[in-house]
Amino acid sequence: MAAIAATSNEAEATKSLLIDPVVEEELATEAVSWASMNGLQMVHPHHDEAATFIHAPFSLLPNVYPRQEFERAKRLSPLYNLLVDRVACDSEWLDRTLAPVLEDDPFTARLVELWKSTPHQTRRLGIHRSDYMLHGPLSRFLQIELNTIASSFGCISSRVADLHNHMLTRYGATPALLPHLQEALRRLSVTTDAENWGEAVAALHLPENPTLEALPKALAAAHAEYGKDDAVVAFVVQPGEKNVVDQRFLEGELWRKHGVRVRRVSLAQIEASAKIDASSGALALESGEEVSVVYFRAGYTPDDYPSDKEWEGRRRLELSSAIKCPCLAYHLAGTKKVQQQLAQPGEVERFLTADEASAVRESFAALHPMSTAEMGAEAWAALEDAKEHPERFVLKPQREGGGNNFYGDALRDKLIEAFPAAGEANVTAGHKGLPELILMQRIMPDLQPAVLVVRGKSTQGQTLSEFGVFGTFLAVEDEGASEPRIEVNEYGGHILRTKLDGVDEGGVATGYAVLSSPMVV
Repeated sequence: MAAIAATSNEAEATKSLLIDPVVEEELATEAVSWASMNGLQMVHPHHDEAATFIHAPFSLLPNVYPRQEFERAKRLSPLYNLLVDRVACDSEWLDRTLAPVLEDDPFTARLVELWKSTPHQTRRLGIHRSDYMLHGPLSRFLQIELNTIASSFGCISSRVADLHNHMLTRYGATPALLPHLQEALRRLSVTTDAENWGEAVAALHLPENPTLEALPKALAAAHAEYGKDDAVVAFVVQPGEKNVVDQRFLEGELWRKHGVRVRRVSLAQIEASAKIDASSGALALESGEEVSVVYFRAGYTPDDYPSDKEWEGRRRLELSSAIKCPCLAYHLAGTKKVQQQLAQPGEVERFLTADEASAVRESFAALHPMSTAEMGAEAWAALEDAKEHPERFVLKPQREGGGNNFYGDALRDKLIEAFPAAGEANVTAGHKGLPELILMQRIMPDLQPAVLVVRGKSTQGQTLSEFGVFGTFLAVEDEGASEPRIEVNEYGGHILRTKLDGVDEGGVATGYAVLSSPMVV
């Protein structure tokens, strides 16, 4: 009986797989080869040699998303771009909103101090990314966060879309593999009777991902606005950067399509050798080259500022006349505290028209302050609910880069420690709560089967995904004008990150997720 039961269990396990394991191995091998040939790579995370590369982690096949929500997220992109700019330019509102977190968050406090001590930026470039998950029975996108600095994997995500197109068209035309691919997509509710099956599926359901065109186009527009053809764009990067290929794609397209040169520098190198012209404010690198645009792929985490040298490097960049992507005000507009405050009644309406605000507000999850000085009835109720049901919530600090949030038991313990009394009794007991954190409704997407390929090995399992939409924005305040001149405000492509069920965080660079692409239906 035991043998029969084992055989039966194996059969049930096989039924739950997206694709036959033998076919999975064959396709994964082919996909890894394609990734290596086409630049879907990153520096090996555990190798001392800087030139040792490995394929970026990816999903063997795309993930299914509702077409209606995909298009909705694209439409929201220009609105979020506008919102960031208007928040950043309302210094009184931004200062007031961030004030409660500063005592307990020294990193944000130092960013705010630097922002207040440097000039208002009249030329502002943003490459933003709004991240969403599908939630509830209606499968509607709710926003997880809005990233305004160092939004990564954009260019390399276009390669993932190309990989998935290749897998469907090339191996969908292979008789021995076609039935397996058809069955896999049928399990994902994607079917077609077209004769050229793979090509038909790709044409109907795999949207173009324009990141490799849109992101360099925005940087080139800012370079042109600066007005010095022989100037360079400075990429501010982390020492030992592993995601260098994604950045090199962007650098390569800037030169190939726009004739703009890039120099890669760290914050410490800026402090050591960059100079600002006293009369013009022009920033010059050690080479003597003038900088038109500063593009940050570092500077978003306290780890990027191990000493005062890095802070001085950031200050020098902010003082210069180079166009920053982002400026400090944009950086601060992407904090979780700003996200939470915008979700309060009447706040987003301060910055957008009624119709625009309504469209944006529909994407908000429930967000609550955790400072006893700010908490109202809804926040107190959410706090008690989170203590009882921590799986329904996420506790977030003002950080980017992944690995910083509190979930489950860690979330409950954090709340009980900070709020030992029941509800508003914490106020009379003198507890200030957690002003540096926000409490967010946990978004619950449906699971999908997927094949994840990491370091040449494939794994099948139930997964959930996070969909990010890039937006590009360039605003210029002309002297005497009452409103900024908006040169760029566009949807800039997308990124999809997939992780196994049970994994809380979602960063690719931090090892929690793989890259995928949407299959819209």
